[in-house]
Amino acid sequence: MAKQRGFTLVELLVTVSIAAILLATGLPAMQDFIKDSRITTAANALVTATQLARTAAVQYAANATLCISSNHRTCSGTRWTEGWMVWVDKNRNGALDRGEALQYFDAPGGTLGITATTSRIRYDYRGFVTRGVGTFVLCDDRTGETGRRIHVRATGRTEIERNYTCS
Repeated sequence: MAKQRGFTLVELLVTVSIAAILLATGLPAMQDFIKDSRITTAANALVTATQLARTAAVQYAANATLCISSNHRTCSGTRWTEGWMVWVDKNRNGALDRGEALQYFDAPGGTLGITATTSRIRYDYRGFVTRGVGTFVLCDDRTGETGRRIHVRATGRTEIERNYTCS
């Protein structure tokens, strides 16, 4: 008689049960990891945008602006969760003209909320903020120390506060 190969029904059920338990305990941690990554990515994108605007203002010796942009063409919209853009006023006419937009940043998505004390930040030719000194707060649907707070100083310096308490 030949040897039989394979698994018994009991062995298969035990293996599937163990896999289900491991998956059930690991799934919430994975969801928190994804949410943490979204907040970190959005905070880094905002800081990158502020640094790009400040650098461009100094490089072109002209005002540079970071603003809400829901359409990727103009400073429009009311919420930072719609996306944002950086542009530099190369011809110094105070308006966004063709060729002055430097970079667009897409909306972060998910359950992430961004609140701010300003709808735009303007840097002068020295890299100082002339409009929009304030704070960004990034929180999602969780409570506790899961958020980020970004401070934009009058000197142009930007700082991230990690583990900000969201309510």
